[in-house]
Amino acid sequence: MEICAIARKTRLSLSILGIANQFVKLLNDSERGRYFQARFEIDEITDPDDFIAHLHKAIAISKFWITFSKPNPFDVNKDFIEEMGRLLKESNGEKGKTELEGESLNPDELEALARSAASTGDNAGAWLVPSTTETKVKKHLKGNPVVLKQEDLSDDDQKRNLLERIRVIYHKIRGKIG
Repeated sequence: MEICAIARKTRLSLSILGIANQFVKLLNDSERGRYFQARFEIDEITDPDDFIAHLHKAIAISKFWITFSKPNPFDVNKDFIEEMGRLLKESNGEKGKTELEGESLNPDELEALARSAASTGDNAGAWLVPSTTETKVKKHLKGNPVVLKQEDLSDDDQKRNLLERIRVIYHKIRGKIG
């Protein structure tokens, strides 16, 4: 699934991001990583539910943008994100951004793109009109990381339970389960 959960350990770093950066460095410097000329990246996975709720509740969405990176074989949106990632790779790019504009963009289509961005650590945003009495506001996908709480992992059942919770949450983010 290409997903990794990182536990907070203040002995290693004061932040989870610090631990993640050290882990990426370790993977990129590993013998196997060098042998396969692999380049590892870790991006924070965002919980898209709040952003998606704003999309669906809005009276109108006038602009939507999404960032993307090189292809991810497990990406949820094969029609757009995979193709844009392939274009990015073939043009030797690192990051890309696409913007859509219209009077009232379709929130169902935007939800699929937002879920894809959330599951790969990319970002999305929208200009929307929340109600008839409000003016346009800008909403972003980033800023709401997925956090799991698990107090104890001392036995195999607890470890299996945590792994299953991680899988369920990730599939939910991608829109594969309700």
